Amino acid sequence: MSDNSNEKVACNEMLSPDELNGGKKHTGFTGKIGFVLAAAGSAVGLGNLWRFPYLTAQYGGGIFILCYVVLAIVFGVALLMLEIAIGRNTGKGVIGAFKKLNKKFKWFGYLCVIVPLIIVPYYCVIGGWVVKYAWSYIVGAPGITGSGVTTDTTGQFFVDFVTNPIEPLLFFLIFALVTVVVVVFGFVVVLVFIVVFFVVCVFLFSTFFS
Repeated sequence: MSDNSNEKVACNEMLSPDELNGGKKHTGFTGKIGFVLAAAGSAVGLGNLWRFPYLTAQYGGGIFILCYVVLAIVFGVALLMLEIAIGRNTGKGVIGAFKKLNKKFKWFGYLCVIVPLIIVPYYCVIGGWVVKYAWSYIVGAPGITGSGVTTDTTGQFFVDFVTNPIEPLLFFLIFALVTVVVVVFGFVVVLVFIVVFFVVCVFLFSTFFS
């Protein structure tokens, strides 16, 4: 390597990401918790939450967990480290990152954008269900709380909810709105807002509807 090249590398190492990016502001995670939540959200699917327990029991218990852990380390951790390395090396979004690596792979960046756009509505539907059930437990909705709760009552509660023309859409929009606010303003701000919101709602419900 020539002296000029050595000087160029040394200068680049001393420059900030903003300076290397042509003076443009270099956006990124504001803290470790944001990165951890983003990485976990992209790596941990819903199948790990609601399919894993019964699949473990169905396919041998301990040996299934062993195979799962091995595959998670071999594929999951390796791919996560690869994504992090590409992001840190290029300092760009997914489309720009693959384009910088090789212009032939730019199309793969667009594919990586399309896939989350397809998945997000599905996750928002499930998230809306979670919000609905959380709210129902807080206010003590019949069918899933109190005495006399059975498999039939909980099943009927779910059927009544998903067949309602308004409620699924309403809770879908609530979850989607919270997701957007988290992305824009940060997790801590939204967490405080949610806690205050639920406290106020419980107070109003207990005051005017009890």
